Amino acid sequence: MAPPDSTQPPGAAPRRLRLPIGGLMVVGFGGLVLLAVALVLAMGVKSTRDNTALLLRDRAERLIDSLERRLFGHFEPVEHQARRIQRDLAQGLIDPDDHQALADYLRGALSGVPQLTGLGLMYPDRTMDRLTRGTDAIRRVPVGREGGFKDLMAWAETATDSSWMAPVLVPDVKVPVLSLRTALRRADGTLFAVLVQGVTLSDLSRFLVETTQDSGQTPFILVNHDWVLAHPLLIDRSPQTGAEGPLYRLSDLGDGILESVWSESTFTPRMLENLDNARVAGIEVGEHNYAFVTRDIPEKGGGMWTIGTYFEAVTETAVIGRMVELIGVGLAVLALAVITALLVGRVASRPVQRLALATKAVESGTLSTVPRLEHSVLRELDDAAAAFNTMVEGLRERERIRTLFGQYVPRAIAQTLIQDDDGWLEAQAAEATVLFVDMEGFTALSERLTPDRLVKVLNAYFSVLVDILERHGGVVTQFQGDAILAIFNVPAPVPDHADQAVAAGCGILRQVAAAPIEGEWLNCRVGINTGPVVAGSVGAEGRLIYTVHGDAVNQAARLEQMNKELGTRLLVSQSTARLVQNCLLREVGTVGIRGKTHPVVVFSLTE
Repeated sequence: MAPPDSTQPPGAAPRRLRLPIGGLMVVGFGGLVLLAVALVLAMGVKSTRDNTALLLRDRAERLIDSLERRLFGHFEPVEHQARRIQRDLAQGLIDPDDHQALADYLRGALSGVPQLTGLGLMYPDRTMDRLTRGTDAIRRVPVGREGGFKDLMAWAETATDSSWMAPVLVPDVKVPVLSLRTALRRADGTLFAVLVQGVTLSDLSRFLVETTQDSGQTPFILVNHDWVLAHPLLIDRSPQTGAEGPLYRLSDLGDGILESVWSESTFTPRMLENLDNARVAGIEVGEHNYAFVTRDIPEKGGGMWTIGTYFEAVTETAVIGRMVELIGVGLAVLALAVITALLVGRVASRPVQRLALATKAVESGTLSTVPRLEHSVLRELDDAAAAFNTMVEGLRERERIRTLFGQYVPRAIAQTLIQDDDGWLEAQAAEATVLFVDMEGFTALSERLTPDRLVKVLNAYFSVLVDILERHGGVVTQFQGDAILAIFNVPAPVPDHADQAVAAGCGILRQVAAAPIEGEWLNCRVGINTGPVVAGSVGAEGRLIYTVHGDAVNQAARLEQMNKELGTRLLVSQSTARLVQNCLLREVGTVGIRGKTHPVVVFSLTE
């Protein structure tokens, strides 16, 4: 057995392990930094991947949805107008033989849909009435004898719904136009004409760019997978003029990345998985990886349409690469933290030792001998020293306040006494509003709860009530068992003391009824009266309380008791009701009150 430590007195407790502040800061601070760095890096890898995936999916889905909405919004008014014209003609609302009325109708139709570049009526006799935006005149022109006219009329004989035709280049406007054809029939069902409405496509590329601005994405619209209907490169480019039509092939557009859109995927963009109603492909183009997101939409003319976007893909390898960089930075931060902890520990040990000695002096209870701590070059320790000095001054002041609090309980009174070197309050007579509140069913509650539990509930209950009373300018002068006596307008003036007292009473009833207090549902009754009172310090020479006297106080207590007889929660005297301006009160009736010669009128809250 090892011999006992001769440096310790017999019977003394064994000395506990003590660490120098420098070593503790290295172990504690460095260990915490190591743990924090490890947790942050672990969470960072996961959150970076998840957030990147969520951002990419959300951005891609929102872009595709927005493109589809805007595209349909571009064509829907034209389709709606075609159905309306078809219906009006079939119902006889338009007279096809009244050329002037028909011309006016067509002008209104053109002006009502701004995306229309023009419209026309193609008749079975190979003539066409044509109206172009920017001109008011309707021109009748012959229609060529090519096979397209025959096909159009053959389609119209049986067609009931409108359909889009392939884009064509209109010489007059020199832009690609997509035409909607609609068979118009007379009221008797015979074919009258084919309505052709032309929609310009020049703005499609422009609003694609507006939709994806600053997103790092390149949007596009394709027809039959090989023809480019809209693309940022087409904004300032003239349409094709060859026999194949006005659209560019993918190979002729000049976008080498988009040319690979239908290539086989070379990687899986896992961060873009599970997109709704969209195709996702990862394609390597040159030394870069690109993600393509496409969606096929219903045919609008010329074949199947595809809207989509592509952008440079962020692969998981790239994310891991960033995390490796972060790990290196984290280790460097850890090393710096350990070195800093050593230096700070050395610099901080001296003022901490002074703080420990001063704390022991405070512990001894002789505040007059506690030295004032000097300033430190370290901001935190300097703040600690300043806070300690302030604390000591506060403790010294609290000793004085504690003596005063033994005589004066209300906070407002204590504040007045602190500011008065003599610690004395002169008696004063004034008109004040007195509020008396009593807990309902306290006797049963006290019989049901243990003493400790009862005191805990009472303290919580009083805290709720006092907070409400003081917010409204009330001063609590007495706690009488489970009751509180509070005054308004004494000792500090409260101009609207009656309103504030009633508002405090209402607030107490609402708060007590709103939620249980310490797990107990409580109820209370309130009596409020206004009248002359005398306020001052009463008691023995060494033990004083601040209280109020007068019939107004007694009447407030009796009003509180009368709630039981009248079935109310709050009763207000007539003297208080006359002063109340901000609360609606109802007259309960005229009642007799003990100590009063004549009956008095009492009021309560409106329902």
